[in-house]
Amino acid sequence: MSIFRRQTFVAASCLIALVCFQPLFLLAQKPSSPSDLKKYEEAENLFREAQAVPGSATADQRRTAVQVFMLAAEIFHSTGSLVEEGQSLDAAADIQDDVG
Repeated sequence: MSIFRRQTFVAASCLIALVCFQPLFLLAQKPSSPSDLKKYEEAENLFREAQAVPGSATADQRRTAVQVFMLAAEIFHSTGSLVEEGQSLDAAADIQDDVG
C-alpha cells in the first residue's frame, strides 16, 4: 500500500470517528426546564455521594453506593440525560461486580 493510500485511509478513519462519536457528546447536556434541572442537580449530588465511597469500604457500604447510583440513574433517565444515566449504571455495575 502506498504512503498516499495509507494517509488517505487514516484521514478517512478519523473523519468517520468524529462524525460517529460527536452525537454522544451532544447528548451530555443539562436539561433546560427548571424542574428537570433541579432533578438533574439532585442526581448529580447523588452520583458524587456514591462516587466518594472508597474501594476499601465495607461490602454493605458499597452495596449502598450501588443503590445510590441506581437512584441517580433513574433520576437522570427521567430528565432525559441518557449519558449520565449510562455512567451511573456503569459505576453501579462496576461496584456490584467487585462486591459480588
